[in-house]
Amino acid sequence: MGSNRRVHTNRIRWTFVRLAIHIDSRRNAVRIDSISCRRFWNGSAGYSAFLFAQGKGRDLWQSRLFLWQLLSQAIVAGASVLIILAVVESRNLRTMRTLDEILVMSLLVSLAIAMGELFFEHLSEDAKLAAELMIRGELRRRFWLGAIGLGLVLPSAILAVGLYTGILTPPALLAAVCARAGIWIFESIWIEAGQPVALS
Repeated sequence: MGSNRRVHTNRIRWTFVRLAIHIDSRRNAVRIDSISCRRFWNGSAGYSAFLFAQGKGRDLWQSRLFLWQLLSQAIVAGASVLIILAVVESRNLRTMRTLDEILVMSLLVSLAIAMGELFFEHLSEDAKLAAELMIRGELRRRFWLGAIGLGLVLPSAILAVGLYTGILTPPALLAAVCARAGIWIFESIWIEAGQPVALS
């Protein structure tokens, strides 16, 4: 069940990346089809949140902030892929700086939402137990070191240093890879954390 949700989410995100955003090779700049971008961005996050919400017995997945977490992750994923493409295509520094700024802001928003999901008051005791599994339980190392450390804090710090020093391309590429890995780790943990709680 959880793996099917992840497959659907990834397919929609890749469609979003391919159809909504591309790099203009003639003008050496990022072009964004704003209408398609909004449709695919909102559709990806909304559909994924809808799928998780169908698990009525899994209270963690009913989080009121989960849709916003998916929206922020969609921006992180899109910006990360564009940075990787920009590096491959050797785009100019203006393009890279814009993508870096978008990515670092979306990472910080995603970090704030993730903390809110876990530390704010939960809808039920089962949701609280699932959150505790991530914060202090057996999933804590993967959550703090992988999803938060590798996926959010590290790339944010790398991008901040790159933007401050003006050395953009190598740090941005590393940050993009870390951010993409962090999303995968977070979703994997989120699926696992919601399932151990008994359905009684």
